[in-house]
Amino acid sequence: MKWLKDPDLMTTVAGWEAIFWFVAAFPVMIWFSNSVPLLVFVSFYAIVRTAFSMWQAGYAGRQQTEEVVQRIDEVTPDGG
Repeated sequence: MKWLKDPDLMTTVAGWEAIFWFVAAFPVMIWFSNSVPLLVFVSFYAIVRTAFSMWQAGYAGRQQTEEVVQRIDEVTPDGG
């Protein structure tokens, strides 16, 4: 699942997803205003999306840390 680790692709997906939810939010709220399944779906979606975002942030942080350590190793002479 290398596509999950591609920051450009995931940024594009997140952008289109944000546009979709922005456009769909008001019609969906009006259409299903008294719907319990909609509330359950939105709550579940928020939990899943938050967990996925946290995973992406952790992966990006780990990659950045590895790059910084590698760069420091290149610049700093070996002391041992």
